[in-house]
Amino acid sequence: MERILRGHMEKEIDNLLEPKVIDSLVVILKEFLAEPKENNVLTFIIGAVYGRFFTLVDERHDRLPTKSENKEFLKMVERRTMEIKSKIKFAMSK
Repeated sequence: MERILRGHMEKEIDNLLEPKVIDSLVVILKEFLAEPKENNVLTFIIGAVYGRFFTLVDERHDRLPTKSENKEFLKMVERRTMEIKSKIKFAMSK
């Protein structure tokens, strides 16, 4: 994955982890699910970030992400999973 794209994706994760954004996600999921679990919110966030990744690759290169880029994306998410879960737990405890 090119450095600029990686930077955009890190920023996308940072933006989704802003307290007001993650709090809103928890509120929205509470409307759809009786008792949203941490994994529901985590899955939603990963899906949102992947959607942005997919769109950026398409806009920049007019193609789908390669296997290599997908693997790198997953490694980036895996590296940040504990941070994401921590922010989710905090938001859900309010």
